Amino acid sequence: MKDQGMTLFEMLVVIILTGILLAFAVPRFKDLFARIQAWRITSEIAQMTNQARLAAIERGYPVGLCGSSSAVDCNGRWVDGLLLFVDSNRSRDKDVGEEILHFTPLNASPSVVAWQGFGGNGALLVEAMGTPYAGNGSFTYCSADAEPAYRRQVIVNRGGRVRLSRDTNGDGVHESTTGGAISCP
Repeated sequence: MKDQGMTLFEMLVVIILTGILLAFAVPRFKDLFARIQAWRITSEIAQMTNQARLAAIERGYPVGLCGSSSAVDCNGRWVDGLLLFVDSNRSRDKDVGEEILHFTPLNASPSVVAWQGFGGNGALLVEAMGTPYAGNGSFTYCSADAEPAYRRQVIVNRGGRVRLSRDTNGDGVHESTTGGAISCP
């Protein structure tokens, strides 16, 4: 009668080989996850920015896009979510009585998401013609570890058009509008 089990040596060989394979696979999965996260966040921001432009044109009113953790007011927490609202007084802040059009949770913490544009105030205001108030700007996404390979930007030009940053020189790092590496806020 033949035994159907494995010897201790065979089991150790399988465990060692599995460990070696995992040692090579885990960093690749971490890199893949970080790239997917950067793509997801910037895609959501680009979609909401385009939605703000479309809503402003359709309604004929200024529309604001701000960072929000509560889905009811602006608090600059872009990393938590994006709040789209009719900004009838152009304050770039969700005031009482102004209609909320949409909220998109980002849930990107502990990463960093920031808006920087002309006109200050930390929010994007899109005029009724679909152009940003006071000029262009960009959203910057930086992963929690601030690794340059995972930094991304959503760039809004003066006409209100949106584009995503790219790695134009093939070094694995996306370039900012100035052509250099993207800086984290």
